[in-house]
Amino acid sequence: METKRKPSGKWGSSINNDFSFNPWSINLMDEDIIEILKSGGILWVSLDVRILGFQSKVGLNMAGDEEYLSTPDFQTHFPQISVKNLRTETMESMMEQESWLVPTKEERHPLVFCFNVIHIIQVGIVRVGVSEPWKNICIGSDFDGLIEPLKICPEASSLDELEANLHKWLLIAEKSYVEQNGGKAVLADKPQKEINKIITGIMGQNGIDFSENGRIIFSDRC
Repeated sequence: METKRKPSGKWGSSINNDFSFNPWSINLMDEDIIEILKSGGILWVSLDVRILGFQSKVGLNMAGDEEYLSTPDFQTHFPQISVKNLRTETMESMMEQESWLVPTKEERHPLVFCFNVIHIIQVGIVRVGVSEPWKNICIGSDFDGLIEPLKICPEASSLDELEANLHKWLLIAEKSYVEQNGGKAVLADKPQKEINKIITGIMGQNGIDFSENGRIIFSDRC
Protein backbone atom coordinates (compact mmCIF):
# COMPACT_ATOMS: atom_id res chain seq x y z
CA MET A 1 0.00 0.00 0.00
CA GLU A 2 1.39 3.40 -0.95
CA THR A 3 0.58 6.41 1.18
CA LYS A 4 1.09 10.10 0.55
CA ARG A 5 2.87 12.31 3.04
CA LYS A 6 1.23 15.44 4.40
CA PRO A 7 3.68 18.30 4.99
CA SER A 8 3.51 19.60 8.55
CA GLY A 9 5.69 22.69 8.15
CA LYS A 10 9.14 24.07 7.58
CA TRP A 11 11.82 25.30 9.91
CA GLY A 12 15.52 26.03 9.57
CA SER A 13 17.74 26.65 6.60
CA SER A 14 16.70 26.06 2.98
CA ILE A 15 18.30 22.61 3.12
CA ASN A 16 16.68 19.73 4.99
CA ASN A 17 14.01 21.98 6.46
CA ASP A 18 10.85 20.11 5.47
CA PHE A 19 8.80 18.25 8.06
CA SER A 20 5.99 15.80 7.35
CA PHE A 21 3.62 13.53 9.21
CA ASN A 22 3.95 9.76 9.26
CA PRO A 23 1.10 8.59 6.97
CA TRP A 24 1.05 4.96 8.13
CA SER A 25 -2.15 3.40 9.39
CA ILE A 26 -0.74 3.07 12.93
CA ASN A 27 -1.59 6.75 13.31
CA LEU A 28 -5.08 8.22 13.63
CA MET A 29 -6.78 9.68 10.59
CA ASP A 30 -8.49 13.06 10.84
CA GLU A 31 -11.84 11.28 10.98
CA ASP A 32 -10.65 9.43 14.08
CA ILE A 33 -9.49 12.67 15.71
CA ILE A 34 -12.84 14.29 14.94
CA GLU A 35 -14.85 11.47 16.54
CA ILE A 36 -12.66 11.42 19.65
CA LEU A 37 -12.96 15.18 20.11
CA LYS A 38 -16.72 15.11 19.52
CA SER A 39 -17.12 12.43 22.19
CA GLY A 40 -14.99 14.30 24.72
CA GLY A 41 -12.27 11.69 24.60
CA ILE A 42 -8.55 12.19 24.92
CA LEU A 43 -5.76 11.75 22.37
CA TRP A 44 -2.47 10.36 23.60
CA VAL A 45 0.52 11.56 21.56
CA SER A 46 3.40 9.09 21.29
CA LEU A 47 7.03 9.99 21.93
CA ASP A 48 8.22 7.56 19.24
CA VAL A 49 9.77 9.62 16.43
CA ARG A 50 8.89 6.93 13.87
CA ILE A 51 5.21 7.41 14.68
CA LEU A 52 5.43 11.20 14.91
CA GLY A 53 7.16 11.61 11.55
CA PHE A 54 10.64 12.76 10.70
CA GLN A 55 12.54 15.63 9.14
CA SER A 56 13.04 14.91 5.47
CA LYS A 57 16.53 14.08 4.34
CA VAL A 58 18.07 15.89 1.39
CA GLY A 59 16.78 14.37 -1.83
CA LEU A 60 14.04 12.34 -0.16
CA ASN A 61 11.11 11.67 -2.43
CA MET A 62 8.08 13.14 -0.69
CA ALA A 63 5.59 11.59 -3.11
CA GLY A 64 4.72 8.69 -0.84
CA ASP A 65 5.81 5.73 1.22
CA GLU A 66 5.18 2.04 1.01
CA GLU A 67 3.53 0.34 3.94
CA TYR A 68 3.38 -3.42 4.19
CA LEU A 69 0.35 -4.90 5.88
CA SER A 70 -0.13 -8.43 7.06
CA THR A 71 -2.95 -10.31 5.33
CA PRO A 72 -5.28 -10.08 8.38
CA ASP A 73 -4.65 -6.31 8.66
CA PHE A 74 -5.23 -5.81 4.93
CA GLN A 75 -8.51 -7.70 5.09
CA THR A 76 -9.57 -5.64 8.11
CA HIS A 77 -8.78 -2.25 6.54
CA PHE A 78 -9.94 -3.12 3.02
CA PRO A 79 -12.73 -5.71 3.33
CA GLN A 80 -14.22 -4.61 -0.01
CA ILE A 81 -11.03 -5.56 -1.92
CA SER A 82 -10.53 -9.18 -2.94
CA VAL A 83 -6.99 -10.18 -3.82
CA LYS A 84 -6.11 -13.70 -4.87
CA ASN A 85 -3.14 -15.59 -3.44
CA LEU A 86 -2.46 -13.23 -0.55
CA ARG A 87 0.37 -14.56 1.58
CA THR A 88 -0.63 -15.30 5.16
CA GLU A 89 2.48 -14.01 6.91
CA THR A 90 2.12 -12.60 10.39
CA MET A 91 2.96 -8.99 11.17
CA GLU A 92 5.89 -10.17 13.28
CA SER A 93 7.46 -11.97 10.35
CA MET A 94 6.80 -9.04 8.03
CA MET A 95 8.38 -6.46 10.32
CA GLU A 96 11.82 -7.61 9.25
CA GLN A 97 10.92 -6.75 5.64
CA GLU A 98 9.19 -3.42 6.27
CA SER A 99 10.74 -0.13 5.21
CA TRP A 100 10.51 1.47 8.63
CA LEU A 101 10.92 5.21 8.75
CA VAL A 102 14.42 6.20 9.84
CA PRO A 103 14.11 8.88 12.54
CA THR A 104 16.10 12.07 12.18
CA LYS A 105 19.36 12.26 14.07
CA GLU A 106 19.13 16.01 14.51
CA GLU A 107 17.99 17.85 17.59
CA ARG A 108 14.59 18.65 16.04
CA HIS A 109 12.54 15.84 17.48
CA PRO A 110 10.56 18.14 19.82
CA LEU A 111 9.43 20.20 16.83
CA VAL A 112 8.12 17.03 15.17
CA PHE A 113 6.18 16.30 18.35
CA CYS A 114 4.77 19.83 18.39
CA PHE A 115 3.57 19.56 14.79
CA ASN A 116 1.44 16.57 15.78
CA VAL A 117 -0.03 18.48 18.73
CA ILE A 118 -0.79 21.48 16.53
CA HIS A 119 -2.48 19.29 13.92
CA ILE A 120 -4.88 17.91 16.53
CA ILE A 121 -5.61 21.45 17.72
CA GLN A 122 -6.29 22.65 14.18
CA VAL A 123 -8.58 19.71 13.40
CA GLY A 124 -10.47 20.44 16.61
CA ILE A 125 -10.91 24.14 15.90
CA VAL A 126 -11.47 24.10 12.14
CA ARG A 127 -13.40 20.85 11.63
CA VAL A 128 -15.10 20.21 14.97
CA GLY A 129 -15.54 23.68 16.43
CA VAL A 130 -14.00 22.78 19.79
CA SER A 131 -12.85 25.95 21.55
CA GLU A 132 -10.07 24.35 23.60
CA PRO A 133 -8.97 21.12 21.88
CA TRP A 134 -5.63 21.14 23.71
CA LYS A 135 -7.53 19.93 26.78
CA ASN A 136 -8.09 16.64 24.91
CA ILE A 137 -4.36 16.05 24.29
CA CYS A 138 -1.87 14.32 26.55
CA ILE A 139 1.44 12.51 26.29
CA GLY A 140 1.16 8.79 25.68
CA SER A 141 4.87 8.04 25.88
CA ASP A 142 4.80 4.33 24.99
CA PHE A 143 7.91 3.98 27.15
CA ASP A 144 6.67 0.53 28.11
CA GLY A 145 7.31 -0.61 24.52
CA LEU A 146 10.23 -0.77 22.14
CA ILE A 147 10.31 2.76 20.73
CA GLU A 148 12.73 5.21 19.16
CA PRO A 149 12.20 8.08 21.62
CA LEU A 150 12.74 11.79 21.18
CA LYS A 151 16.39 12.60 21.69
CA ILE A 152 15.58 15.14 24.36
CA CYS A 153 13.27 12.71 26.19
CA PRO A 154 14.59 9.14 26.00
CA GLU A 155 13.01 8.12 29.33
CA ALA A 156 10.50 9.24 31.95
CA SER A 157 13.16 11.07 33.95
CA SER A 158 13.62 13.43 30.96
CA LEU A 159 10.03 14.73 30.86
CA ASP A 160 11.11 18.08 32.33
CA GLU A 161 13.36 18.53 29.29
CA LEU A 162 10.43 17.79 26.99
CA GLU A 163 8.28 20.35 28.81
CA ALA A 164 11.00 22.99 28.39
CA ASN A 165 11.17 22.19 24.68
CA LEU A 166 7.40 22.55 24.31
CA HIS A 167 7.73 26.09 25.65
CA LYS A 168 10.42 26.70 23.05
CA TRP A 169 8.83 25.07 20.00
CA LEU A 170 5.02 24.94 20.31
CA LEU A 171 4.29 28.45 19.02
CA ILE A 172 6.94 28.10 16.31
CA ALA A 173 5.27 24.87 15.18
CA GLU A 174 1.86 26.55 15.10
CA LYS A 175 3.13 29.43 12.94
CA SER A 176 4.87 27.08 10.50
CA TYR A 177 1.91 24.67 10.35
CA VAL A 178 -0.59 27.42 9.57
CA GLU A 179 1.67 28.87 6.88
CA GLN A 180 1.93 25.42 5.29
CA ASN A 181 -1.59 24.05 5.75
CA GLY A 182 -3.84 26.96 6.60
CA GLY A 183 -5.94 27.21 9.73
CA LYS A 184 -5.86 29.67 12.60
CA ALA A 185 -2.96 30.47 14.91
CA VAL A 186 -4.92 30.38 18.15
CA LEU A 187 -2.03 30.00 20.57
CA ALA A 188 -0.05 32.99 19.35
CA ASP A 189 -2.41 35.53 20.94
CA LYS A 190 -2.62 33.85 24.31
CA PRO A 191 -0.79 35.23 27.37
CA GLN A 192 2.19 33.29 28.65
CA LYS A 193 0.28 32.22 31.76
CA GLU A 194 -2.29 30.44 29.61
CA ILE A 195 0.39 28.86 27.40
CA ASN A 196 2.02 27.51 30.57
CA LYS A 197 -1.31 25.96 31.61
CA ILE A 198 -1.85 24.42 28.15
CA ILE A 199 1.60 22.81 28.20
CA THR A 200 1.11 21.55 31.76
CA GLY A 201 -2.09 19.89 30.58
CA ILE A 202 -0.42 18.21 27.61
CA MET A 203 2.41 16.99 29.83
CA GLY A 204 0.02 15.04 32.03
CA GLN A 205 -2.65 17.09 33.79
CA ASN A 206 -5.18 16.52 31.00
CA GLY A 207 -4.78 12.78 31.47
CA ILE A 208 -5.33 13.11 35.21
CA ASP A 209 -8.42 15.26 34.69
CA PHE A 210 -9.80 12.81 32.13
CA SER A 211 -9.33 9.88 34.52
CA GLU A 212 -10.87 11.77 37.43
CA ASN A 213 -13.90 12.78 35.34
CA GLY A 214 -14.31 9.17 34.30
CA ARG A 215 -14.34 8.07 37.94
CA ILE A 216 -16.97 10.68 38.79
CA ILE A 217 -19.24 9.62 35.91
CA PHE A 218 -18.81 5.94 36.82
CA SER A 219 -19.54 6.68 40.48
CA ASP A 220 -22.71 8.61 39.60
CA ARG A 221 -23.98 5.72 37.51
CA CYS A 222 -23.38 3.11 40.21
